[in-house]
Amino acid sequence: MRRLLRYLRIAFSAACAVACVLLIVLWVRSYSQTDYLNRQSPPSFLIQSHRGQLTCMSGLPDRIRLRLLSGQMHFDPAKASPPPVWGFGVTRPVGSMSLFFLPHWFVVLLISALGGIVWLRWRFTLRTLLVAMALVAIVLGLAVHFATRPPAEPPVDHIDAPDL
Repeated sequence: MRRLLRYLRIAFSAACAVACVLLIVLWVRSYSQTDYLNRQSPPSFLIQSHRGQLTCMSGLPDRIRLRLLSGQMHFDPAKASPPPVWGFGVTRPVGSMSLFFLPHWFVVLLISALGGIVWLRWRFTLRTLLVAMALVAIVLGLAVHFATRPPAEPPVDHIDAPDL
């Protein structure tokens, strides 16, 4: 049994290494070409790789999705409202449309960490479990907060008052 687990760890680490290499190739390629991954069946989404940024778009109208895929239109994350901070961002422009921004370097770092974490020896205590649950709750709470907050009001630079 121990030997089988070791082989599974090796296979998982090798798969993560291959995924990291492919993501780095996609990252470098994103500065010269825009690539898309499209899922048409409901719930449909589109993932775009452009200028070192991964953008996941869900709830796109078909006409916009088809124009993106045909190359007639490109979405620039830097022009999003609000623009991503350090490459991270979530925005809901209209209706059920959602945009999620992740930089390529973060995804590469995450996949490489997953490949290495299987080699750590874990000894869980109740304290470790409670701390991990608290961290997960904080991260999920922040994700819900930023995903559901209303858009910011534009600044008021004048007062609508009748002239006297």
